[in-house]
Formats: sequence, structure tokens, C-alpha cells
Amino acid sequence: MRPRKPCLWAVVVFFVLVKLAAAQDSTEVNIFGFVTEQTTGTQLSGVLVEAINEADTTQRVSTLSDATGRYVMTLNLVTGVRPTPGGPPSDFRLDQNYPNPFNPSTVIQFAVLQVSGVRLMVYNTLGQRVRTLVEETLPAGEYRAIWDATDDRGRGVAAGIYFYQLQTDDFAETKKMVLLDGSSGAFSIPNSSFPSQSSERLLKKSSDLTIRIRATSARVEAFEQRNVVVNSQNFRFDIPLVVSQASPFNLASIALSEPSADGTVYVSGLAKAVIDTVLRTEKVTARNQRTGEEVSMRVNLDGSFPLITMNGIVGDTLTLILFRKGQQVGEEETLLVPNSKPPVVTDTRPTNGDKDIILNALIFIEFSEPIDTTTVTENSLMLADNTGNLSGAIGFLNGNTVAVFSPDESLAPLTAYTITVTTDVNDLQGIPLAEEFSGSFTTGDTLASG
Repeated sequence: MRPRKPCLWAVVVFFVLVKLAAAQDSTEVNIFGFVTEQTTGTQLSGVLVEAINEADTTQRVSTLSDATGRYVMTLNLVTGVRPTPGGPPSDFRLDQNYPNPFNPSTVIQFAVLQVSGVRLMVYNTLGQRVRTLVEETLPAGEYRAIWDATDDRGRGVAAGIYFYQLQTDDFAETKKMVLLDGSSGAFSIPNSSFPSQSSERLLKKSSDLTIRIRATSARVEAFEQRNVVVNSQNFRFDIPLVVSQASPFNLASIALSEPSADGTVYVSGLAKAVIDTVLRTEKVTARNQRTGEEVSMRVNLDGSFPLITMNGIVGDTLTLILFRKGQQVGEEETLLVPNSKPPVVTDTRPTNGDKDIILNALIFIEFSEPIDTTTVTENSLMLADNTGNLSGAIGFLNGNTVAVFSPDESLAPLTAYTITVTTDVNDLQGIPLAEEFSGSFTTGDTLASG
């Protein structure tokens, strides 16, 4: 007897059903456009653009406009939980999320054996609840939820390790997941181009989506437009803004030292020294108007920039200029070299608020100018947990502008630590730190090797 060939119509029906299921599961809307200055049409970068579903404000997405003013983001319209096809489950179950690691969203599947009150929660490494994904009574079945790396208020969370826990009347299980790109959180990196207009598909009238669009930046007046009707899966919305601050610099976050004994001055940018940044596409140039000397440094994602060292004397005028892809951004700023200026802590590694730090980490403290190393002691630079200060060795780098604390023993896992630098630390002129510095971080559960 010849083997029976599969029925062609059955195969066709199978693929049609698969396609229909995929179409029914299509829940993404692309929103894109340009952010420009209202009167001149100048394209604005580093503007935070946010789209919020008016019908469910927990469904939102945000991104930064890029160096050309372009933004692209995808709004996921999946509700908190939806059933998946299949027969009745044999037991309660919580699956590993996928993808893992992930950015910007991940899928969590679980099974409910019988009608139960169900809670699906996301926690950080400190045990703090970050997001409630499900909190309702569900019938028996297979389900999935999507987490878009935001908290219960719709704000993007930092990169790191998170835990998700399923609780029912008769079952509880917790699993671990890893979010990449911490500075992104709910933010997405703009694509290199807009979605193709030729691939645009109109939504059915009954499926029209009404969203709220916001645009904010420290240099512009806040923009919000409600009840924007999105009637296609690729929806363009250009945003005209009013620029309220011409300078791209926040002078309160820029430190300039007095000249050292050898005639060197130091300029450094703390976080948000540059008001809006786009993926390290900017650089700051400092120019001494008297000597013509120029020094440039690339801007970090948090708006800070590394220490700039140049020659100068008291009263010299330094000009700061921001460039993005070779083009000047906004107006320049000028600073006068002072006769006396207290040093400040410009940055630490780990940075304040960091999570999942390796257990054999070194602690780096960066200053706005060289410091008197004899004033940096176990009483003026401290690393502590809830049991007290840790012992360790202190060293110095980069011309004594960076102090390094090396703990005598590995840090404890999943523990909060505090870095403190007191005003007993002085610069080379004997001027004490402007104010005491304090920052904190939390360890993970791994050691770095190699």
C-alpha cells in the first residue's frame, strides 16, 4: 500500500489559520516624525517624545529625537494579559521570559490550573515592587503578559537584573530576567529610517487609536497634544516646539578650577552639564580666548563630559561650544578662570543608583581638579553597608584627579552600599571640598573574572 500524501487543502487551511492568528496578534503601531523649532524649522535633537494610549495610560512608549531631529517608536497595544491557544494545562506553571536578556520588552508566559486569583509582579534586586502586570481572577488556561521595562507609573527603569513572581491561591514561583541598556529604560533608540510608507496598512475604523503625544526637554517649552487619532500602523506626527533656552549648557553643572602652581586649569562637566545628548554624538570644545588653545571632549550619555586640562591664568575667558556631527549646537557660553574655587566630586564608578554591581568591584571617585592625597583617608573617603565602614586601600590615578578605593574583601551579594566623601578632602591649594558627597549602589551576585 502506498503511503498517503498529506491533504493539500488541510495544509492550506493550517497556514491560513497561522496567518490569521499572526494578524490577530499584531498589536504594534509605529509612530514617527521630526522635532523642529517652531519658527525656523531647525531640527532639534535630544527631545524626549512620549506617546500614551488615551484609553489605557499604562500603554506608552518614549524615545529621544536623534541628531537630525528624527524620532521613531513602536507602541505595543497588548493588554496586561491575554490567553494563548492550547488545551487545558496540567498544572500551574511559570515559564522563563523570552527574549532574555531583553530590550525593550519581553514576554512572560504562565499557566493557571483552575479558577484562581492571579498576581504577576516584577521586582528589582532590592525586593521593591516595580510593576504589577496581572492582578485579577483568571479561569484555567495558558496566558502571557508583556513587560515593556516600565514601572507602574509608566517610567522607564534602569538596566539590570529583575525578578518576576507568579502568585495564585495554590502556587508561587519566582524567576530572574535581565534588562539591557539601562539608560534606555522605556526609551528606544531611533531607527536609521522611518517605516516604509509603501508598507503602511490602514487600521479599521473601529480600531482607531487615540493617543496623547508629549515632547519635553530642558531647552524647549513643554508640548502636549491630546486625542491624536492614529488611523494607520505607520503614523507620522511632526512636532513643532518653542525653544526657551538658546544655550545647550547648564552652567550650574560645570566645574572650573583656579590655576594650579604650573598654570593648569581644569574644566569638567557633571551630569546634565549638556542639557540634551543623543548617543554620544556631541563633543564639548573649550577655547582660551587669550591663548587660542582648544581642547575637546566627547559628551557622555548623562550629559557629563570628562576633565578638560588646559593652560590658563586668573581672569582668562574660556569659551565653551557644543558640536554635534561637526555643527555647532545652540549658543556658546563663557567662563572666567577664578582666583579660588573649591573642588567637587564630578562622578563615581559605580554611579549613584547603579544596580547589579560585581562583588569584586573597585570604587572610583573623580574630582574636578587634582587633590591633596594626604587628605584622602579612611575617615574622609568611606564605603559602608548597613553594618558599618569597609576597610580597604586607597590609590590615585590621572594626576591625582581620581581616587580609587579597593575593598580588602569582596562585597556582599544583593547589598546596598554608600560612598561618602567628606569636606576633609582638599585640593592642592588647601581648599576643602565644596560639600560632602554621598552616593549609593547595589551589588548583584557575581564576581568578574579575568
